[in-house]
Amino acid sequence: MASDDIGLEDIKGIGSSTKKRLKNTLNIEGVKDLAKLSKEDLMEVQGIGKKSAERILSNVKELVDECERCGSLSLKDEMCGDCLDDLSIGLKRTERKIENLELLEEAKKPLNESLEEVRSYKEDLQEAFDSFEDLEEDIKRAKRFPKLLNTVEERIEDNSDAIDVSFYKEKVESIHTLFRSGKYERSIGWAKSILDQIEKEKSLSQMNREELLSMDITEFCRMIAGVGSMTGEKLYKGGYKTVKRTGAAGAHIKEAGIKEEEAEILIRKIEALVGKIDAQVQKEERPPPPKPEEKEDIFLEVETREHHHESRREKRPEKLPERRPSSESYADKEIIFRGKPIIKKDGDNVEKDVTLYWVPAVILPIIFIIIGIVLFVM
Repeated sequence: MASDDIGLEDIKGIGSSTKKRLKNTLNIEGVKDLAKLSKEDLMEVQGIGKKSAERILSNVKELVDECERCGSLSLKDEMCGDCLDDLSIGLKRTERKIENLELLEEAKKPLNESLEEVRSYKEDLQEAFDSFEDLEEDIKRAKRFPKLLNTVEERIEDNSDAIDVSFYKEKVESIHTLFRSGKYERSIGWAKSILDQIEKEKSLSQMNREELLSMDITEFCRMIAGVGSMTGEKLYKGGYKTVKRTGAAGAHIKEAGIKEEEAEILIRKIEALVGKIDAQVQKEERPPPPKPEEKEDIFLEVETREHHHESRREKRPEKLPERRPSSESYADKEIIFRGKPIIKKDGDNVEKDVTLYWVPAVILPIIFIIIGIVLFVM
């Protein structure tokens, strides 16, 4: 039952006389019109004061709801009549769109299933309209897909000399399967990614051999379909930093932890672009260390200076410093007397200067005797 079917006299606080005054003064015909009024509007009617106006509006709100989508009023626990009409018209129009699509019936099947799903949501209008919008977007994608797929297939044929045609045709077949299952958005995304990948591989085929060999392996992998930059990062960390090194390693690049299938694609692509690479390329392409007879001049100069200094040290007589013996042990020191060593100990070998040793031993006692006689006489 629509909201207009509720008589004004069915609302608490409105009698026959009040109903007549509402119609004559404010042209009120039903509950819808009454629900749009404010308290001040009702107070303009003779016999309705502030409290009466508040009571009437409160009773009206208990009977009707405002539709969140279109703002129309409807009885509580009932669907908005205006929205139901809009949905019904939209579904009929969408049904005709699906019929007119130039697609196989198998590809149309997911769209028809979505259409029936929208019809089942009539008890929840918001859910119904959300699903209806998604269906409309899917129809647009389904309409664009055949043209986009034709572009992909043409691009594959046009660049057959620069790409692995069999690989791309397998991807196209996968997209067909995805589309037939109703994954329209993903199908278009995949088709666009294939077009982008073909352009990347095409740009590689236009580079010269030296540029390719010195190319960073991470960037190279990013431009190869079926490989990707994550594989390139693993190779780079494993020491295969350039295309040249990766191609030379061959099957050994699997040691970097990449998948066997990706390794095969990568090596096949490198060989197709630059040919076979010498397998003797070192893992990190550093120059070999110089041979002894091929040392750089700077090292020869240093060695010459050191040899010269050593020769001069050999010819120069060693000067012994004049110093007094310390309180430390004489075990490994020289004992100096009048500038000459009298004892030199080196391990167990001891050398003595006999002349300098007995002279003080004889003269000193004589001097002490003479001093003693002089003191005694005095």
